[in-house]
Formats: sequence, C-alpha cells, structure tokens
Amino acid sequence: MHLLVFGDLLQLPPVSDGPVFGPVPTETLNKCVQSVAPVHLWSLLDYDELRINMRQKDDGTYKTILANLRVGTVSDADTNILKTRVINLNFHNPGERLYKLCDYVKALSDAVCIMPTNDM
Repeated sequence: MHLLVFGDLLQLPPVSDGPVFGPVPTETLNKCVQSVAPVHLWSLLDYDELRINMRQKDDGTYKTILANLRVGTVSDADTNILKTRVINLNFHNPGERLYKLCDYVKALSDAVCIMPTNDM
C-alpha cells in the first residue's frame, strides 16, 4: 500500500486548541494500525521537505517574519513591523467593533487578519 501524507510539521496550533501534529498514544496507534507490537510510524515514512515558500514568494519581509514565527525566533524587527499592522478599534461594544473591523477589511484589496482568539 502506498500512502502520501502532507502537512506542515511546524504549523502554528489552532486558536484555543492543541497542535495539529502531536504524539499519538501507543494504545491509539496500535488500535489504528491493528498491531500488538509497538509501531514506530515515523521510521516507516520517507520524508521530503518542501523548501520553497510559494505563498509568500513575492514578499520577502513577510516570508521572513512567518519563518521566524513558526520556530519561535521572532526578532525585535519582526515585532516592530507587525506592530505597524495593528488595527486599532477602540470601541467597547463588541458588536460595534466587529462592524467597524468588517468595514475596514472590505476597504482593503488583499487583507489577511490574524486574530488572537476565536471570540474576536
């Protein structure tokens, strides 16, 4: 049987949830592969790393920030650049803040919003 597995092993975890990739308990793994002996799944795979970032290929600064972010080595320069992208919506009412944010994003041609929680 041939199996292709794709994924970003350094992917940031979902907001308010655990990482997508993590250790699988031995009992669960043995149940899934129906084995009574321990299975070392990673030793059964041939690993090829994709090294060209196609999504951010035209924005070297953003590509560098994301590469640093994914391994936890964000520099002061990265932080300063990200701080210039903060949208200040000083409204106490969450509904009003949401409408203002939607209006702001609609006015942008290619917006990407990174939210700190699912509630925002």
